[in-house]
Amino acid sequence: TCDDRQMLEYSDRVVSGALHIRDIVGARRVVIGVEDNKPDAIAALQKAASSDVEVVSLPTSYPQGAEKQLIFSLLGKEVPHGKLPATTGALVHNVGTAIAIAEAIENRKPLMERVITVTGAVVRPGNFRVMIGTSFGDVLELAGGLTSQDVRLIAGGPMTGQGVFDLSCPVIKGTSGLVTIPEADVAPAVHGDQPCIRCGRCSQACPMMLQPYALGVYANRNDWDHAQDYHALDCIECGCCNFICPTHRPLTQLIRVAKSALLAKGAKL
Repeated sequence: TCDDRQMLEYSDRVVSGALHIRDIVGARRVVIGVEDNKPDAIAALQKAASSDVEVVSLPTSYPQGAEKQLIFSLLGKEVPHGKLPATTGALVHNVGTAIAIAEAIENRKPLMERVITVTGAVVRPGNFRVMIGTSFGDVLELAGGLTSQDVRLIAGGPMTGQGVFDLSCPVIKGTSGLVTIPEADVAPAVHGDQPCIRCGRCSQACPMMLQPYALGVYANRNDWDHAQDYHALDCIECGCCNFICPTHRPLTQLIRVAKSALLAKGAKL
């Protein structure tokens, strides 16, 4: 909820930062898209917005906040395969970036802190402003500490985050939050060779219209050429295929492996 809180409490800076971005790149329109499950944030931004800033309420749908999905929802434009979003004439930034740009230009303040969400098995869940470089252990102490010592720690959101095994890891500029899950509530571990039943649910759920089941098979085989043919690099790692798979194959993790291998071979995103 860190972006939601920032839209509520720093709505003027979100708008100011967006206008600075517009002036820098020479854009003709400024559109702020917010899903309709955040009505207070929408109202705050509409109040702060000038006449040349559009605040659009969007139906709540995960993973609409991803760059390519947001461009399609707001502008009806599809980013071509292998191309950058800029080819559609659109540039996407999140609210944290807009605030940081406003702070840098207006207050000459460098990016040295960020707001992150800490939730789950902690004494005092909430949103905290922390310095970049603060250890995850210190962040958990800000939230009152863990309610149990036997927890799984995820950096990022529950769908897209990555497991953390060392509390000395630092907060970086892209850290959106820490999710702590009691070990008793964690799903049983599964392996990459879990059988695929070819149900096609992952393909139906994939917002990028990929075939995650096939990419998982190729990743298991270290068949990077076929993974590239099936557009592994277009995966936005939203986790929808993991969530929908009835045999709980770790498809997102397998595709991440394939993407890393392809990038190491010199493939371009």
